[in-house]
Amino acid sequence: MDHTSTREVVVIRRPRRLPVIAGGLLGWFILAVTLALAIYVTWMIYRAGAGSELRIQTEIISDKIDSFILDSRILGSLEIVGKGNDLAAARQTAEDAASPGCPEILNTLKDMYGASSVYFLDGDGKIISCTHCAGSSMPPPENFKSSPCFTKAFEGKSLVYPCVSRMSGEKVICYSCPVYGGDGIGKNSICGALVLEMDAASLLHFMRIIDSKGELLLVSPSGIVFLSTLPEWDMHVIFGTLGEDRKILSDTCQFGSGNALKSMKPLPFDLGGGTVALRGETCDVADSSLGLSDSLGRWKLYHLHRADNSDAWLWIAGEVAAVVMIAILAKSLGYYYRRNRELRERERKDTERLREFACELEYRNRELQQALSEVKTLGGLLPICAHCKKIRDDKGYWNRVEDYIKRNASVEFTHGICPECTDKVIKEYGLDGDSVDRKS
Repeated sequence: MDHTSTREVVVIRRPRRLPVIAGGLLGWFILAVTLALAIYVTWMIYRAGAGSELRIQTEIISDKIDSFILDSRILGSLEIVGKGNDLAAARQTAEDAASPGCPEILNTLKDMYGASSVYFLDGDGKIISCTHCAGSSMPPPENFKSSPCFTKAFEGKSLVYPCVSRMSGEKVICYSCPVYGGDGIGKNSICGALVLEMDAASLLHFMRIIDSKGELLLVSPSGIVFLSTLPEWDMHVIFGTLGEDRKILSDTCQFGSGNALKSMKPLPFDLGGGTVALRGETCDVADSSLGLSDSLGRWKLYHLHRADNSDAWLWIAGEVAAVVMIAILAKSLGYYYRRNRELRERERKDTERLREFACELEYRNRELQQALSEVKTLGGLLPICAHCKKIRDDKGYWNRVEDYIKRNASVEFTHGICPECTDKVIKEYGLDGDSVDRKS
């Protein structure tokens, strides 16, 4: 029979470090992404806060500009004069308009509000009298019939109207109101329009005072920059083109003749993007609608403020520190969690091993108890018959030695014959000694 010897081969494997390394790199990658997201969110929150603050400032500035432009005192004085009889009487003839009464009233209005000019238009839109008149001389006749100052006055409405003056060619703020009739004309009939032109330079000076750090643009509904704290932006178009508004502006001559409109250039940047690059610096842009309006819509104020991001770096530094602290805390909690989990796992395994050991010990004890219960020993004095060799038990019965030992010691007997008894049996029964198996 061939016996093949087998040999157990024990393979010792080194622990795989790749998952550990990959897990560490993944943790650092997650930390880097979290840090980047935190910086981005912080920056966006800061920019949103800065944008919100800029919009509030712009609304405050627009309210101040509205108060400056829509000066109720000027319109109130014009309406009082327009409802009087002096201008209505002067409207009848140009010779009457040259009388001392009419220019005196206009000059009084001009001096009272520091206006550049004040003039009185008749029902055909022609100048009856103006502060440019010196004695009997009159400015060249010019028709203002297409001007909103004239049309609104004959609708019975007062108007504030930024435009380029037809009298001087300068940018002005026009205040107009209707002039009601007298001397034979119905008291409630409109016979002309009274127009007061305020030099826009005073408004520009006011704009520079209320915001010395940023730039302000006063923009018409058609997108023309009427006034700007940077002179090179004046009379530029923010939308790139005037579109359908060009014909209306050309008819009203609000910003000059048609040739002047054609020469307007677009701004070199887009104000609708929220930020613009100005002289190498980033500026935030906010806009607010003004109370000023004309036939094309409402005017707007654009506010360009140089972005001051010095506080943002403090925000970002604080956010980075917070993220690092959170990462350290997360790492510590992760280590504590892993360590606690390992301890719990080790405790569980130890408990299982102890339970298995206890079960095995209990099983061994049961086996031993069973073995002990099966083991019976003979001790003390045994009463045995001197002749037949029977043994007496506790109950008084005489038993053969084999039966007694078998019952009390759980021993099974096998019968044989010793050599001495063999000779006796051969002699007693007359057996042939060669036929007897002496080995048993």
